[in-house]
Amino acid sequence: MVQKQMGKSSSKNKGLKKLFLFFIFFSVFASAHPLPDTKVMFHMYPGGAAIDITAPLRDFEIVYNGKITPDQKKKIQEYFKNHIKISSENRFWNIELADYKISRTQDSVVGLYDKIDFRITAKPQRKEDTRNFTLHYDAFVHQIYNHKSIIGLASDWEKGVQNSNQILGVAARDLDGNIQPLNISLEEGSFFTGFKSMVEMGFKHILEGKDHILFLISLLLVAPFFVEDRKWKLLDNKKSAVKRVVKIVTAFTIGHSLMLMLGAIHLININPNYIEIGIAMTILLSGINISKPIFLGKEVLIALLFGFVHGLAFANTITFFNLDISQFIWSVLGFNIGIELVQILIVLISFPVILYVSNRFKNIDFYRAAVSVFVIVMACYWIYERVVSLPFTMG
Repeated sequence: MVQKQMGKSSSKNKGLKKLFLFFIFFSVFASAHPLPDTKVMFHMYPGGAAIDITAPLRDFEIVYNGKITPDQKKKIQEYFKNHIKISSENRFWNIELADYKISRTQDSVVGLYDKIDFRITAKPQRKEDTRNFTLHYDAFVHQIYNHKSIIGLASDWEKGVQNSNQILGVAARDLDGNIQPLNISLEEGSFFTGFKSMVEMGFKHILEGKDHILFLISLLLVAPFFVEDRKWKLLDNKKSAVKRVVKIVTAFTIGHSLMLMLGAIHLININPNYIEIGIAMTILLSGINISKPIFLGKEVLIALLFGFVHGLAFANTITFFNLDISQFIWSVLGFNIGIELVQILIVLISFPVILYVSNRFKNIDFYRAAVSVFVIVMACYWIYERVVSLPFTMG
């Protein structure tokens, strides 16, 4: 009888061992292709910080306990207020959810997966030191035991740091299962460094923006010509061509400067993806105009109107700096100075060549048509690229 009971007990233990091994095997298999870690990137400015959080959608739906819908901004706001806290001088900062969106992305290990991006703003309750603070962060980690959030510095206005990937720390459970706060101490910066970095940002923004450069050159290409019988005719007077360039460039500058200011202070809010498509459309129309005048001699007015579109794109570059009024004005001024420096450089280099070629070659219509085709092809490519990459947005 005892042997039978021992046999039953032994077989039961073997069954439990098999079940345990099965769970171990299943957990290893299930975690063979984990989703990427959450990234928490800080954009530091003198009055606080903008925080970009990128997380796998599945992970957020686990901690949120359900699907995300556009009307849940208040609930998501409460979630982050409970799980992201920043303190300095023994006082907690104000945390606000600015926006969120869902999109599909590609990872080299995981492949295609859905992600959710959050923009959080954080400001001290009083004028305090924003260079030294403590981050209390347990979003996602509080419920998903093996979740890990990488805390990093994306930009720092006072230090002139842009597009950085500096790692500040990691939010994860330690060996005791606790989530420790992260003390962050940043090097001191200055106003001059911040202003200089905005000039450099504007400079780089144009130099790295092939679409902006191609658009400006497209406007310059028709400056030595005037419209007669709906055809381009060469101006006899070079001074007239130079005056025309000055008018076109000035109109474009006024247009993008005005919209840069209005867009940066959020008086005009348009989806950045649509703005990028709009820029490609301006290039397409300018490309057609190079070969066949469709603006009918109103290039100055068109430059002003198209400058509005490009200015909104410039504004999107600096909107994450939630600066006070003085720092904002200097930032916009510095960014615009950088843009203008590059534009002047492009004009000084390209227009003398355009003017020389236009007066030198008899079959200039052929070369202008060839350039027109190139610009049109590039514009069509950018339109296609930007339309197909439109993300699914919510919020």
